[in-house]
Amino acid sequence: MPYISNFLNTSIHPETIKLLIVISLGYDLNQLLNIRWLDVSDKLNDINLKKFLFDNLTFDKTPNPYIFQGKRIDKYTSIDRITSKTKMDQHLIDFPINPRKLRQSYILSIISNQTLSDEQLLDQLHISQKSLGYYKFCANYFNLIPYKK
Repeated sequence: MPYISNFLNTSIHPETIKLLIVISLGYDLNQLLNIRWLDVSDKLNDINLKKFLFDNLTFDKTPNPYIFQGKRIDKYTSIDRITSKTKMDQHLIDFPINPRKLRQSYILSIISNQTLSDEQLLDQLHISQKSLGYYKFCANYFNLIPYKK
């Protein structure tokens, strides 16, 4: 989250920045298409990100628009649509920016915080115990954190 504002005054597409914002707020891939302005506005502490998001949404039909909205429809109907938009910016960013990879990166960044218990991690990440074990293994394998049994 603290680095997203560095992308604001660049040629990166708004959909890419929107994706970075919602993933950094902890939203799951299953939730992406249904996230609305009021879901995120209170969670954004960075005034520049909040203004960016507000300026890149259309409020003429509703006071609570979807974050990923289409031109002729209220919201995108597929994550593939988000992926196709963000793919255009891959050459500008040094890390993978597709929704799945960003979500995995978010999970690994949270898991690398060794002060959180398994219960806190499960609650914050909304993943299963099995997935938590997998991500902890990955964090250990890639030397992100020391593995604790």
